[in-house]
Amino acid sequence: MGFFEGPADTLAMAQDRLVTRAARRLGRGSLVADVGCGLGGSVQLLASQGHRVYGLDPCAASIGYARTHAAAPRAQFLVADLAQFATRARGARFDALFLTEVLPHFRDLGAVFAHCRSVLRPGGLVLVHDVARLDAPAEAYPGLHARGAVMVAADAAGFDQVEGRDVTARVSPTLPRLLRALAEQRAEIQATFGATRPAIARELEEFEQRLRALELGFARQDLAYEASLLRCSTRLGTDSVVLRRSTTGVPEPAPVQRPIAPRPI
Repeated sequence: MGFFEGPADTLAMAQDRLVTRAARRLGRGSLVADVGCGLGGSVQLLASQGHRVYGLDPCAASIGYARTHAAAPRAQFLVADLAQFATRARGARFDALFLTEVLPHFRDLGAVFAHCRSVLRPGGLVLVHDVARLDAPAEAYPGLHARGAVMVAADAAGFDQVEGRDVTARVSPTLPRLLRALAEQRAEIQATFGATRPAIARELEEFEQRLRALELGFARQDLAYEASLLRCSTRLGTDSVVLRRSTTGVPEPAPVQRPIAPRPI
């Protein structure tokens, strides 16, 4: 999704703005992880601003693409889901985690925020951007969590809400832009990938249907797009393990006597 401020905004501008607005909360040279980074665009953007950023995604193809197109030396990419990353990097003292439109992939939000807490320093931030169900039944929008579910899980894991905003009006223009782009580029996409990916036509159709369902959900006020800023409080303790680089180049946990800052990447 993107955050639109005016009719002249392009889709790319709005998508970057969604990330840069949240990044204003980061200190200089922060250690950040982007959970479910996809093709790595947000990771590259944050790294270009001087942050040290890990992008993680369980899709090896997406991470392969991100690594191939990586331009910022402060950007690192890992094939891992959140649970695997938390095991490797537990207690690594990250400054912030970005959760951008990934919560529908997690049924247990309590586990999500427990994993986040295990790798954040006290006072570290979780920045959440996602769609929430309002009064619509769960079966109408599979995977989407009800409004308030994020805060219930975050509070139980020891996070305080710093900010929570409904930004539906700013974000919803993304959908007609994406639908128009899909219509314009469908033939080119099918011609490019059809030989190696026979299911591409069906996948594009399913993608279009999901976009239209979201568009209708926003129009009916069944759904809202929320931006939340959560701070890791000192109400609970943290583990004392530091992120370090293994001989294979993949971060892995190393027990220490007390929490220390991660070694330079």
